[in-house]
Amino acid sequence: MELRQDLNIPILNGISAFGTRLSFYKYDSATQPKRIICSNSDILTDSDVAPLTWWDCDVLHPEGAERFRNAAKQVKEMCAQV
Repeated sequence: MELRQDLNIPILNGISAFGTRLSFYKYDSATQPKRIICSNSDILTDSDVAPLTWWDCDVLHPEGAERFRNAAKQVKEMCAQV
């Protein structure tokens, strides 16, 4: 929540990794005024535990590697416009 005040890009992306498995997050300043959420749209409260299913991308599989590359490409394109 602290970063949103100084955000110069429309979307702040984040990735959480456990080994080769990734979970993607994003904060869209236009539509989400309070918190970063998992890409599967689940919102957790402070007492919740993140479900293992959030780490649904394995970069050792072709589709997981492609998903990761696409995320990196989107960030590069967005930052090039700043």
